[in-house]
Amino acid sequence: MKPIHYSSIIKYLYYILFFVLPFIVLPVNSELFEFNKMLFIYTIASLIFGIWLLRCLQVNKVLIKKTVFDIPLLLFLSSQIISTLLSIDQHTSFFGYYGRFNGGLLSTIVYIFLYYGFVSQVTENVHSVIRNSVKISV
Repeated sequence: MKPIHYSSIIKYLYYILFFVLPFIVLPVNSELFEFNKMLFIYTIASLIFGIWLLRCLQVNKVLIKKTVFDIPLLLFLSSQIISTLLSIDQHTSFFGYYGRFNGGLLSTIVYIFLYYGFVSQVTENVHSVIRNSVKISV
């Protein structure tokens, strides 16, 4: 049985995210642009997270690459968590303001996860991955 290359699956999910996201417009709700795009980002991030977990189980260790942004991101995330916990309206602080479905703690966590998923799981030359993603999305 051939081993599953989880890094390749994750890489292609990022390509899908970068390519398809600008074209997501669904007329089935009153918010035509942002809500649909955020749901798409959450869906792709969930798939990446699930595949990352499978990869971690396969190699029996947690795969997170350390970067120079670790401390600033941790401080920013900590400030967002404290702000959400001490907020007057925790629901809005967690999900984002109605009409703007990003900017809350949930989207911040997802964006930070997508960053770490990108730098940790994409094993080939990062410059070529970014270049290919830009070519595909344009």
